[in-house]
Amino acid sequence: MSPTPTQPSVLILGNHPSSSHSMHRFADTLARAYHSRGWTVVRRAPRARVSRHVRNRALAKFAAYVENLVVFPVSVAVAVRRSQSVHLADHSNALWLLVFPRRRATIVTCHDLIAVRAGLGEMPEHRTRWTGRVYQRLVLRGLGRAEAIHSVSHATATDITRLVGAAATTVHLPVVAHDAGQPVLAGPYLLIVSSSGWRKRRDRAVEVWRRLRDTPAGAGLRLGVVGPALTARELGESADLTEYITTLRDIDDATLFATYAGARALLQVSRYEGFGWPIVEANTVGTPAICTDDEVFREVAGTAGMFIAEDLDLVDWTGLARRLDAPETREAAFANSKRFGFEQFADGIVAIAQATHEGGTPRQVFPRMPR
Repeated sequence: MSPTPTQPSVLILGNHPSSSHSMHRFADTLARAYHSRGWTVVRRAPRARVSRHVRNRALAKFAAYVENLVVFPVSVAVAVRRSQSVHLADHSNALWLLVFPRRRATIVTCHDLIAVRAGLGEMPEHRTRWTGRVYQRLVLRGLGRAEAIHSVSHATATDITRLVGAAATTVHLPVVAHDAGQPVLAGPYLLIVSSSGWRKRRDRAVEVWRRLRDTPAGAGLRLGVVGPALTARELGESADLTEYITTLRDIDDATLFATYAGARALLQVSRYEGFGWPIVEANTVGTPAICTDDEVFREVAGTAGMFIAEDLDLVDWTGLARRLDAPETREAAFANSKRFGFEQFADGIVAIAQATHEGGTPRQVFPRMPR
């Protein structure tokens, strides 16, 4: 389909197949947003032509890097040059902008600058290897070439201004509840939806569960884990409670939302996040979230969040356990999810693109959302 003279078009560049499911899902949402506002959408993404056939893990990873950082940007250079607007769905691919011909109408969605900050030594908990530090500095340079940067949270926008030296427009991610499937977990339970990794702090989530379980109102609470099985380190002092823990992996969206709906609360106690998608996914079915008390979770969970101090000994666990069953807690969670609708997202994204397409500045057309 060729765009008419009055019909704007956008080339959306997605992620390599080896990237996370959430990034592919976001590219789908981005395409739907543009299409819903009358834009012609063309999508391109790297292919795993070689890496998917390589059995050696290290060699497969190297092949994926070549496919993503060398083969793909060269293969789409002509399409980029001919496009009215180009939107990179993931800031980690901003290196492509160092290869593409410089142009005005290039937009990048920035989900967070956590890896960049780690590469700059801002996170004492994690040391990045020299190759990673070089990579993240190139990401910063690429972001500096974007005409417009879409940030998924105000917290991330602040990092962008500080590290990239560019303004970013915040448009929150949309979260749409799926039809829930059949419940797979029985009994009252708390829920972790997370990958493993140092900043996910699943060991802390387990400790929060154990402390709530030790209260009268939380007695009998089980734990559901969507993601990799908990390690011995993550279990810690709760290793004797494994019979009360159920792990689910590779489940479909219907099962995921049924699992959200059955939980008393979601545990989102990670550190250094750009948004916190599971919080709003849980909220769409009325399930509240127990969160780390930091800026981005305050922004996303809003007044529906139950925030805990970094020092767990300072938390009123009895009072927190009682809040889990309060009707107003679930009502507040459901109301909070309404702030993250698709229509608001589509309006915001297209306003950024339209301003860029017309040569204006996005923040003049779509001002910063109030906190």
